[in-house]
Amino acid sequence: MTTTEGASRGVAQAMLAGGHARVGTPVETMGCAAELLSQERRARAAKLGLWADPYYVILGAESLAELLAQQGRFSVVEGKVLSVRESGGTMISSAYKLCAQLIDDHYPPEEWNIYPFHFSDGDNWSMDDTLHCVELLKQKVLPRVNMFAYGQVESPYGSGQFIKDLRELFSKEDRLITSEIRDKDAIVNSIKEFLGKGK
Repeated sequence: MTTTEGASRGVAQAMLAGGHARVGTPVETMGCAAELLSQERRARAAKLGLWADPYYVILGAESLAELLAQQGRFSVVEGKVLSVRESGGTMISSAYKLCAQLIDDHYPPEEWNIYPFHFSDGDNWSMDDTLHCVELLKQKVLPRVNMFAYGQVESPYGSGQFIKDLRELFSKEDRLITSEIRDKDAIVNSIKEFLGKGK
Protein backbone atom coordinates (compact mmCIF):
# COMPACT_ATOMS: atom_id res chain seq x y z
CA MET A 1 0.00 0.00 0.00
CA THR A 2 1.41 3.42 -0.95
CA THR A 3 1.27 6.41 1.37
CA THR A 4 -1.67 7.98 -0.46
CA GLU A 5 -3.61 4.67 -0.42
CA GLY A 6 -2.89 4.41 3.31
CA ALA A 7 -4.08 7.97 3.88
CA SER A 8 -7.24 7.34 1.84
CA ARG A 9 -7.98 4.17 3.77
CA GLY A 10 -7.38 6.04 7.05
CA VAL A 11 -9.90 8.72 6.07
CA ALA A 12 -12.43 6.07 5.00
CA GLN A 13 -11.99 4.21 8.29
CA ALA A 14 -12.43 7.41 10.31
CA MET A 15 -15.58 8.35 8.36
CA LEU A 16 -17.06 4.87 8.81
CA ALA A 17 -16.16 4.69 12.51
CA GLY A 18 -17.95 8.00 13.13
CA GLY A 19 -21.01 6.91 11.19
CA HIS A 20 -20.46 9.55 8.49
CA ALA A 21 -20.22 7.13 5.53
CA ARG A 22 -21.40 3.78 4.22
CA VAL A 23 -19.30 1.11 2.56
CA GLY A 24 -19.75 1.20 -1.19
CA THR A 25 -18.20 -0.34 -4.24
CA PRO A 26 -15.59 -0.72 -5.44
CA VAL A 27 -13.65 -2.00 -2.45
CA GLU A 28 -10.03 -2.96 -3.13
CA THR A 29 -10.02 -6.48 -1.63
CA MET A 30 -12.30 -8.79 0.34
CA GLY A 31 -10.07 -8.29 3.40
CA CYS A 32 -10.43 -4.54 3.08
CA ALA A 33 -14.20 -4.88 2.63
CA ALA A 34 -14.53 -7.02 5.77
CA GLU A 35 -12.58 -4.47 7.80
CA LEU A 36 -14.64 -1.54 6.51
CA LEU A 37 -17.96 -3.36 6.92
CA SER A 38 -17.02 -4.20 10.51
CA GLN A 39 -16.49 -0.49 11.24
CA GLU A 40 -19.80 0.39 9.59
CA ARG A 41 -21.62 -2.26 11.69
CA ARG A 42 -20.12 -0.87 14.93
CA ALA A 43 -21.20 2.69 14.03
CA ARG A 44 -24.70 1.44 13.11
CA ALA A 45 -25.07 -0.44 16.39
CA ALA A 46 -24.00 2.67 18.35
CA LYS A 47 -26.31 4.89 16.21
CA LEU A 48 -23.47 7.26 15.37
CA GLY A 49 -23.61 9.89 12.64
CA LEU A 50 -26.06 9.08 9.85
CA TRP A 51 -27.17 5.96 11.71
CA ALA A 52 -28.90 8.24 14.27
CA ASP A 53 -31.12 9.60 11.48
CA PRO A 54 -34.50 7.79 11.25
CA TYR A 55 -34.04 7.68 7.45
CA TYR A 56 -31.30 5.05 7.94
CA VAL A 57 -32.98 2.95 10.63
CA ILE A 58 -32.59 -0.74 9.85
CA LEU A 59 -35.99 -2.44 9.66
CA GLY A 60 -36.54 -6.08 10.55
CA ALA A 61 -37.91 -8.25 7.74
CA GLU A 62 -40.29 -9.96 10.18
CA SER A 63 -42.15 -6.71 11.01
CA LEU A 64 -44.68 -6.52 8.17
CA ALA A 65 -46.55 -3.51 9.60
CA GLU A 66 -43.32 -1.51 9.89
CA LEU A 67 -42.34 -2.44 6.33
CA LEU A 68 -45.74 -1.49 4.91
CA ALA A 69 -45.52 1.89 6.67
CA GLN A 70 -42.28 2.54 4.75
CA GLN A 71 -43.66 1.51 1.34
CA GLY A 72 -42.48 3.89 -1.39
CA ARG A 73 -39.52 5.15 0.65
CA PHE A 74 -35.89 4.10 0.76
CA SER A 75 -35.48 1.50 3.51
CA VAL A 76 -32.73 -0.81 4.70
CA VAL A 77 -34.23 -4.16 5.70
CA GLU A 78 -32.42 -7.00 7.44
CA GLY A 79 -33.66 -10.52 8.04
CA LYS A 80 -34.73 -13.62 6.16
CA VAL A 81 -35.51 -12.83 2.52
CA LEU A 82 -38.62 -14.63 1.33
CA SER A 83 -38.48 -13.52 -2.29
CA VAL A 84 -36.19 -11.52 -4.53
CA ARG A 85 -36.90 -9.65 -7.74
CA GLU A 86 -33.99 -8.52 -9.86
CA SER A 87 -33.84 -4.75 -9.64
CA GLY A 88 -31.44 -2.26 -11.11
CA GLY A 89 -30.37 1.05 -9.75
CA THR A 90 -30.90 3.11 -12.87
CA MET A 91 -31.30 6.82 -12.28
CA ILE A 92 -32.20 8.14 -15.70
CA SER A 93 -31.74 11.75 -14.62
CA SER A 94 -27.95 11.29 -14.52
CA ALA A 95 -27.97 10.67 -18.29
CA TYR A 96 -30.21 13.68 -18.90
CA LYS A 97 -27.95 15.91 -16.79
CA LEU A 98 -24.97 14.71 -18.82
CA CYS A 99 -26.86 15.34 -22.07
CA ALA A 100 -27.61 18.93 -21.01
CA GLN A 101 -24.00 19.42 -19.92
CA LEU A 102 -22.64 18.12 -23.24
CA ILE A 103 -24.90 20.51 -25.12
CA ASP A 104 -23.74 23.38 -22.88
CA ASP A 105 -20.07 22.55 -23.24
CA HIS A 106 -19.75 21.42 -26.87
CA TYR A 107 -22.85 21.85 -29.01
CA PRO A 108 -24.41 25.33 -29.06
CA PRO A 109 -27.91 24.87 -30.54
CA GLU A 110 -27.46 27.86 -32.84
CA GLU A 111 -24.53 25.99 -34.48
CA TRP A 112 -25.67 22.35 -34.29
CA ASN A 113 -28.67 20.17 -35.13
CA ILE A 114 -29.03 18.09 -31.95
CA TYR A 115 -30.76 14.68 -31.84
CA PRO A 116 -30.29 12.81 -28.53
CA PHE A 117 -31.33 9.13 -28.52
CA HIS A 118 -32.15 7.30 -25.29
CA PHE A 119 -32.78 3.53 -25.16
CA SER A 120 -33.89 1.88 -21.92
CA ASP A 121 -35.94 -0.93 -20.39
CA GLY A 122 -38.16 1.74 -18.85
CA ASP A 123 -37.18 1.09 -15.25
CA ASN A 124 -36.21 4.17 -13.27
CA TRP A 125 -35.00 4.23 -9.66
CA SER A 126 -37.92 6.21 -8.28
CA MET A 127 -40.85 8.42 -9.14
CA ASP A 128 -38.83 11.34 -7.73
CA ASP A 129 -36.15 10.70 -10.33
CA THR A 130 -38.78 10.47 -13.08
CA LEU A 131 -40.10 13.88 -12.03
CA HIS A 132 -36.53 15.19 -12.09
CA CYS A 133 -36.15 13.78 -15.63
CA VAL A 134 -39.31 15.60 -16.70
CA GLU A 135 -37.96 18.90 -15.38
CA LEU A 136 -34.58 18.35 -17.07
CA LEU A 137 -36.29 17.56 -20.36
CA LYS A 138 -38.62 20.58 -20.15
CA GLN A 139 -36.03 23.11 -19.01
CA LYS A 140 -32.62 21.99 -20.24
CA VAL A 141 -32.93 19.50 -23.10
CA LEU A 142 -36.06 19.90 -25.27
CA PRO A 143 -35.77 23.67 -25.77
CA ARG A 144 -32.31 23.12 -27.29
CA VAL A 145 -32.73 20.05 -29.49
CA ASN A 146 -34.34 19.35 -32.85
CA MET A 147 -35.74 16.07 -31.60
CA PHE A 148 -35.37 13.80 -28.55
CA ALA A 149 -35.86 10.07 -29.29
CA TYR A 150 -36.77 7.60 -26.53
CA GLY A 151 -36.87 3.89 -27.41
CA GLN A 152 -38.02 1.43 -24.77
CA VAL A 153 -36.92 -2.18 -25.03
CA GLU A 154 -39.39 -4.73 -23.70
CA SER A 155 -38.00 -6.47 -20.62
CA PRO A 156 -39.37 -9.15 -18.29
CA TYR A 157 -37.65 -7.41 -15.37
CA GLY A 158 -38.56 -3.75 -15.68
CA SER A 159 -41.89 -2.07 -15.05
CA GLY A 160 -41.78 -0.28 -18.40
CA GLN A 161 -43.34 2.73 -16.72
CA PHE A 162 -41.03 5.42 -18.12
CA ILE A 163 -42.49 5.44 -21.66
CA LYS A 164 -46.00 5.73 -20.19
CA ASP A 165 -44.92 8.72 -18.11
CA LEU A 166 -43.25 10.42 -21.09
CA ARG A 167 -46.30 9.86 -23.30
CA GLU A 168 -48.64 11.23 -20.65
CA LEU A 169 -46.55 14.26 -19.68
CA PHE A 170 -45.31 15.19 -23.17
CA SER A 171 -48.34 14.29 -25.29
CA LYS A 172 -48.31 17.72 -26.96
CA GLU A 173 -44.52 17.99 -27.37
CA ASP A 174 -43.66 17.16 -30.98
CA ARG A 175 -39.91 17.18 -30.37
CA LEU A 176 -40.14 14.13 -28.07
CA ILE A 177 -40.65 10.91 -30.04
CA THR A 178 -41.17 7.53 -28.35
CA SER A 179 -40.98 4.00 -29.69
CA GLU A 180 -41.60 0.59 -28.12
CA ILE A 181 -39.09 -2.08 -29.10
CA ARG A 182 -40.47 -5.61 -28.69
CA ASP A 183 -37.35 -7.53 -29.78
CA LYS A 184 -34.00 -7.11 -31.54
CA ASP A 185 -35.66 -7.19 -34.97
CA ALA A 186 -37.69 -4.11 -34.02
CA ILE A 187 -34.62 -1.96 -33.32
CA VAL A 188 -34.12 -0.94 -36.95
CA ASN A 189 -37.82 -0.09 -37.34
CA SER A 190 -37.62 2.01 -34.19
CA ILE A 191 -34.69 4.01 -35.55
CA LYS A 192 -36.52 4.44 -38.89
CA GLU A 193 -39.55 5.68 -36.95
CA PHE A 194 -37.38 8.27 -35.16
CA LEU A 195 -35.59 9.41 -38.30
CA GLY A 196 -38.79 9.46 -40.34
CA LYS A 197 -40.20 12.31 -38.27
CA GLY A 198 -38.06 14.75 -40.30
CA LYS A 199 -37.27 17.35 -37.66
